[in-house]
Amino acid sequence: MSATQLEWIGYIASGVLALSFIITNVWYFRWVNLIGASLFAVYGLLIKSMPVFYLNGLIAGIDVFFIFQMMNKVDYFHYLTSTYRDNEFLRYFLRYYSRDISYHFPRFDLDECPPDQKFTFVVRNAVSVGLFAYHIEGDCAVIDLDYTIPAYRDLKNTRYLIRDALADEFAQHSIKRLCTYTTVPQHIRYIKRLGFTEDKDRSHAFHLELPMA
Repeated sequence: MSATQLEWIGYIASGVLALSFIITNVWYFRWVNLIGASLFAVYGLLIKSMPVFYLNGLIAGIDVFFIFQMMNKVDYFHYLTSTYRDNEFLRYFLRYYSRDISYHFPRFDLDECPPDQKFTFVVRNAVSVGLFAYHIEGDCAVIDLDYTIPAYRDLKNTRYLIRDALADEFAQHSIKRLCTYTTVPQHIRYIKRLGFTEDKDRSHAFHLELPMA
């Protein structure tokens, strides 16, 4: 292997490691950090630098340990429903994350929330990690907000809401589908992973048949 090729391995490993430190989601951070550390360990072997190999091998081992812990961790979920008028923490939560909410849900306008607007918090291990709101149109629950704070962005929160927390409420109102409209690429990828499909007759409109698979 040429010196130039070795340098590129080092550059790529450095770039991946640097990228990992700007990821706020702990799960993704560990995986990206593991890839970067593993590449650096291989780089250390190729250039015959044992300190580089041992240090990054240790980092990779630590990442594997924490990934294994997270995969086997039992999460405890709960939910709390309140109105915009009656919950001071809810109003604070919406304002605190207003910029991130505006990016992922540009159609959601905090100033237009009626006092009796209902919101459901997802509580995970005693941490308020997400907020959900919807309104009913026929047999469809149209999602106004399905926001999750950056450190907890996996599929577990919304799956818990749909399958468990709000399942009876949806059944009471004869709701057969969840519907949403979004043009945000990151959000589109997320809802497709949940099982949403795009409407054939409306661009950027998506739906999920209930009960959720």
